[in-house]
Amino acid sequence: IPHHVIPLPSHTNAPTDPDGDNLYEDTNGNGYLDFDDVVEFYYNMAWIEQNEPDPRAFDYNGNGYLDFDDVVVLYYEILES
Repeated sequence: IPHHVIPLPSHTNAPTDPDGDNLYEDTNGNGYLDFDDVVEFYYNMAWIEQNEPDPRAFDYNGNGYLDFDDVVVLYYEILES
């Protein structure tokens, strides 16, 4: 089931799920994974928890929380892409 997501602050495009795993790794919504996605996620974790309709769409490590480990998981996914 796809999640409903909205654009992060200062972005017009909503995050996307480039690999179809129901996790929205393309946080800046530019259509591909890059280091800016890690930066945007890190700076907006609290905003995502409070404002995204379904914050689970950004729980990259699957532990039920948005935490620093999600930043690390996203970083390594981008390195491998």
